[in-house]
Order: sequence, then C-alpha cells, then structure tokens
Amino acid sequence: MSNIDIIIHNGAVVNYSASYDVLERANVISTFQLLEAALKSQHLRTFIFISGGIKQGLHQSDEDYLRTLNESEAYSQTKYVSEQLTLDAGRLYNEAVHPSSRHEDESRTFMVIKPGYIIGDQVAGISNTDDYIWRLVAGAVRMGSFPSDPPDYWLDIAEVTYVAKYVARQAQLGVSNGSSEPITPPRSIHSGCSSPSNEGARENGTMNSTVIFHDMSRGLPVRQFWHALQSQTQISLKQLDWDSWIGQANADLDRDKEAHPLWAIQLHLGPALGDRIPAEEVKMRSTEQSGTLYEVEAAVRRSVEYLCNIQFIVLPLKEVSLNSSPANRRYLSNRDSDTPADGHEYLRHGKAIKHAQGKHYHTVISRSKLTY
Repeated sequence: MSNIDIIIHNGAVVNYSASYDVLERANVISTFQLLEAALKSQHLRTFIFISGGIKQGLHQSDEDYLRTLNESEAYSQTKYVSEQLTLDAGRLYNEAVHPSSRHEDESRTFMVIKPGYIIGDQVAGISNTDDYIWRLVAGAVRMGSFPSDPPDYWLDIAEVTYVAKYVARQAQLGVSNGSSEPITPPRSIHSGCSSPSNEGARENGTMNSTVIFHDMSRGLPVRQFWHALQSQTQISLKQLDWDSWIGQANADLDRDKEAHPLWAIQLHLGPALGDRIPAEEVKMRSTEQSGTLYEVEAAVRRSVEYLCNIQFIVLPLKEVSLNSSPANRRYLSNRDSDTPADGHEYLRHGKAIKHAQGKHYHTVISRSKLTY
C-alpha cells in the first residue's frame, strides 16, 4: 500500500439466486478488507466503491427502501452493506484516525458511486448476459410481449465507457486539482462529513475526509427503452401490465424450465423496471438532455444488436433487419473518445443510419440450456 494513491473497488459476484451467506465473502468481506488497508495506509487519497443492486427511489424514504431491501435478493443486500461500510470508513477516518488533521497531504475521499444498469457502449455493445435487464429482454422477446411501466417511469442505465470515464474523473478529483471534461452530475450527492458535494474544497485539499454517495441518474424513460428494443430488432411486442406478463412468464417457465432466460431471475420479476419520477421531471430530462438520451438509446440499440448476434436474444424465425450496417457499427468511432459526445453529431449520424441498408440474418431458433 506504500505506493497506492487510489483504490477503485468494482469486484463482486452477481448471482440473483444465491443466499447472503454465499455472497458475503466476495461482496462484503472483500470491501471490509480493502477499507481496513485503506485506513491503515499513510498514502492512500481516494477509495471508490462501485455499487449495484436495487436503487433507492427518488422520493422513497429510508425506511421504505430498507423494507424493499429486506424483501429483495441477497445481491442487492450485500451491495448495500458494502456501501455503508465505505461511508462509515470515511467517517471513522474523520473522527478517529485523523480527527484534527487539515493538511492537504492527509486529506482523503471515501466515495460510493451507484450507476444503475451498466450496458455495452455504442461502438461494441458487448454486454453481460447474466445481467437482470438483458435476461428480462431476452425473456420478453421469447414471449412476444413486454411488461410496461407507467409513462412517468425512468430507467437508470448507462454505457460502460461513460461510467468508466465518470469514475476516473472522480478518482482524479480526489488526488489532484487537475481539470477534466465536464460530465453530467449525479442525481444526488450525500456527504456524511464536511459540507455536502463541496468539490471545490475537495480539490483544494481543505477537508481531511470527504464522504460522498453519488447516485447517477443517466438513463432514459422506460417506454423509450422498450421502443428502442423493438425498433432495433424490427419486431413488435405486445404490451402487458406487469401482473399479466408475469402470469404469462410463469406459464412459459413451467414449460421450458432452465432453458428459459427468465429462469435465474423469476423470483425477482416486477413490480416495475424503472423508478417513478414526477412527469414534469421526465419532460425536463427529455428536453434538456436530448443529446444524452440519444447516446443512451444508441448504446441500448448496439447492445441489443450484439446480444442478437451471439444468439442470446433469439428472434422469431423470419428474415429480420438488425440495422447492423457498417454505419451503425461505426457511427461513434470517428469522434475522439476523450471528448464528450455532441448531441447534434449523434442526430446527424442517426439520420444516416435510418436510411442505411441493414444486413439481414436468418435467425436459427435455439433452445440450448443456459448455465448460471
């Protein structure tokens, strides 16, 4: 630890069926051990924990959120415990380890970043087939229907390259005064020590410990997510309410068992995919962040294309267009990867893609058993 300035902890076992005891060692004890080393270190300046699992609703009380966690799968529970360990370690450093220090060389940051669903980017689209959201999508396509959220529901979802740049920027702020590209701020920043979200003080080294929780809000309306899926695959899915859709899913699961993509997440379906936010806020985000929405939708489309190409999402047996023209695969590759995407550039490429001739695939129906 003598030459380590930053720790970014992004490791975990993702298993929605495993018990808390099974996941605790990998998802909780590992965090505890890293924090223990961080508190003992004389050189560490920033500790960042990348979290996951169920997010607290925009207007959800702490008590209601804890009740939701208590009834959820163990994976989300382990991530919550590691979040609290990280925040408490920062408070411990502030109150017990170096309570009177105000020297820049002894200041440090303990941070939790919670991005929501992480998917493939707009260039490669490589996505994790074990993720809840893609199992849900694969199941919906298989069933020919999807579970719809109300119009004012928002989906926190971001492409992996954006999340990586965001984390790197926060790590940089914790160890230097250097500037970096502007990035859309998180929905909320909670600080347990010092003044909330005081990045200026953090850059100037006037705090001895900063404890921060970043709840990233990058995403798009749930209805836009399902529209992007159907547009990309050129299929039409029947819209059902969650109860009706789960009933249909259970019937399919009884027939197909482990071969069904929903098998591993069947106990965690519903009651919604996104989070309810005020209708005016949905409108505001859609208007003010139109470029961002297009970036996220482009990542969704490319991820869907990737998952279709590897036959994880199995389309109906017919000739379908996957909009997989060279323009679609490369429409982001010409811009500087270190420069924030320009909304007009996306729209310009989007129009070109719309008129491009897509490749055609004869999809082979496969029922190969999935392993978890």
